[in-house]
Amino acid sequence: MDNDRPTKTTGPEMIKFNTKWRQAALAVFAITLLLVLPNLSRMIG
Repeated sequence: MDNDRPTKTTGPEMIKFNTKWRQAALAVFAITLLLVLPNLSRMIG
C-alpha cells in the first residue's frame, strides 16, 4: 500500500500543485513590485 503512494503524488496532482505554486509566487512577486516601486521612486526622487 505504501509503495503505491509515491506514484500517485508524482502524478497529475503534483503538476497542479506546481502550477498553483507558480501562480502564488507570481502574485506575491507582483504585489512586492507594486509596493516597492513607489518607494524606490521616492528614494531616487
